[in-house]
Amino acid sequence: MARITRKHLLAAVVGGAVAGPMDLLAASAQFKAPLDIVCKSVASGWIGREAAMAGGLPVVLLGFFSDLFISIVAAGVYVVATPEKEIQRPWLNGTLFGLAMFTIMRFIITPLSAAPRNPMPPMVLAESLLVHAFLFGLPIALIAAWMLRPKDVGA
Repeated sequence: MARITRKHLLAAVVGGAVAGPMDLLAASAQFKAPLDIVCKSVASGWIGREAAMAGGLPVVLLGFFSDLFISIVAAGVYVVATPEKEIQRPWLNGTLFGLAMFTIMRFIITPLSAAPRNPMPPMVLAESLLVHAFLFGLPIALIAAWMLRPKDVGA
């Protein structure tokens, strides 16, 4: 197992801090919903749909910071679990990681939460897979590749 350094932690924080808001913005565009509603939807995993939609700014912040936390943890998993040689192959690994994260969130995490169980039409599923591959997993992988590149590269 690779040694986890400060650079690894920083790559996880930066990658998650970029991918999380991109995920929220993509959901806002995909579902044509204001960003506060998207954040409330995320918060519904903690407090249920009715309470989330009735809530104000504290619920929006709960949703935003929950998404940010999940994104940073996911980026941390990517940085730690991806072999050192594979970190420098972000296009393939990042897109596969994004697809894996969508699958885990959709079929494991969300059903265990208080969020409502919404059916997903095939077109929405396809859009969601593309969003997670290219606007979630790929940015995490590109940032990790850049921040964890070997010292002699780009010097």
